[in-house]
Amino acid sequence: YPTYAQSQCANVTLTPPSGSNLVMNLFLLDMNIDASSTSPDPCRDEYLSLSYQCNNVWYNERLCGTRSTELLLDTCSTTDKVVASYSLISQDPSSKRGFALLYHFVPPIPAATTISPNPSST
Repeated sequence: YPTYAQSQCANVTLTPPSGSNLVMNLFLLDMNIDASSTSPDPCRDEYLSLSYQCNNVWYNERLCGTRSTELLLDTCSTTDKVVASYSLISQDPSSKRGFALLYHFVPPIPAATTISPNPSST
């Protein structure tokens, strides 16, 4: 980024540092990847693929087209992982920018506790 060329690792696995008690926030800073207009799946040939865990359950998402800054995902547990991969096959690297991601490892947000009201006495 901002070169639309597959020049870096096509597969990356992100995990919190071992024993750190941290979770991950993953942000998309910018995306400009060709979307196929001839296929029912617009992200068939060129895409950013994210596989991520939340409490050991895997989820998959494929992104393409033009998008701006947004929070893509939060992991739920300190042992959850994110796997990012991409496919960029365009022959015209000057036409698109590619994508940029930013991730942070942060302490998990404590689960909300529900406080039940005291029953009223009559």
